Amino acid sequence: MEHATRFAGQTGRSGLGSNISNPFIANPSLAEHRSKVTSTLADQCEEGRVRHASCLVRQGVWTHWDPVRPFDLSWNNLIYGPGPRVIAFVLNAQINSVRTPDMLKLWGFIDSAACVLCSAPKCTLHHILVNCTLALDQGRYTWRHDSVLQEIERALLALVPVFNSKKPSCFAEIAKKDFKTSFVRAGERKKANNTSQKAALPA
Repeated sequence: MEHATRFAGQTGRSGLGSNISNPFIANPSLAEHRSKVTSTLADQCEEGRVRHASCLVRQGVWTHWDPVRPFDLSWNNLIYGPGPRVIAFVLNAQINSVRTPDMLKLWGFIDSAACVLCSAPKCTLHHILVNCTLALDQGRYTWRHDSVLQEIERALLALVPVFNSKKPSCFAEIAKKDFKTSFVRAGERKKANNTSQKAALPA
């Protein structure tokens, strides 16, 4: 623990001070030493909890979700994030307490845990979310993403004819024209616009 508190910034071959979030402190003060010891003990406790959860058959399923991005459980996201229903679903999904067919059969509410779409014998949460072949073939997993792309395509198809109907213009010529109208030589005064002069005259 003493090595972890004093040389926490050394990770791999990066060298001392490479870990900005946990910097290297050669001679920590008493407050810094206490902070390092507290964070080290917290990491060890968290590692023990994850190790215990990985041994659980059902409530530890989430520890085997390797390609899954972790959910942001910070207070800011919990309060102002996706809403209580989504957060409740995420928390229940992590401990495998969602009312899926396999869990309903385990609790004694139904007799069969088969999937109602593809008739798979065991319809788990993982099967419902990403592993149902019929839902994948029907495009149910990508429906929202495809709907957004279709709206973008519809807007572009309406915009392309309008853009093509306009007279083509050279950007260099436009920039040169704008430069000539706005450039004022030394000793000269900018000419007033005729439209602005007419607007300034009394009626």
